[in-house]
Amino acid sequence: MGVCGGKAETGVCGFCPPVGIVEPACDCAGNLRGCDNVCNSGLEFDICHRCPGVGIPEGECDCFGNVLDCHGVCGGTDKLDVCNCCGD
Repeated sequence: MGVCGGKAETGVCGFCPPVGIVEPACDCAGNLRGCDNVCNSGLEFDICHRCPGVGIPEGECDCFGNVLDCHGVCGGTDKLDVCNCCGD
């Protein structure tokens, strides 16, 4: 048992004064948790805050699954009619 500055032993990480693991680090080396909450996994949240994510999926225009309507509006409701006119 060591002595830290005349007091009890050092903390979990061996620092004096005794300090444990300091958030957001997940270990004494300062490694960070990935988005999967695993120490040093390297996984990150994507733009849609999914872990691990691939960003906005192909064919969609936002993180909510919306697609472009015929006017190019993300999540819009206009569709092409039988004459191939948009929103008429």
